Amino acid sequence: AHMAGAVVMGFFWQQLAGWGHDIGHSSVSHNFQYDNFIGATIGCALMGISTGWWKHSHNTHHVVCNSIENDPDIQHMPVLAITPEIMKKP
Repeated sequence: AHMAGAVVMGFFWQQLAGWGHDIGHSSVSHNFQYDNFIGATIGCALMGISTGWWKHSHNTHHVVCNSIENDPDIQHMPVLAITPEIMKKP
């Protein structure tokens, strides 16, 4: 029962994260004020993430997409190294 609950919860969080991504891009209602309000309210309440922080980080990701040095969305050290060059950094 615990494993089934964990799987259901994982799917819920994954779907919520995808929905939060779309809300962050104002692509759910296509109304910036409404999507921003819903994202700030539900994002903070259910995901524990600041919409302002996410937008800043994700907009940087769009500007320097997949740049090992600058893209905050792929800098997961010390958990995961995308390339061996990251391990050489001090």
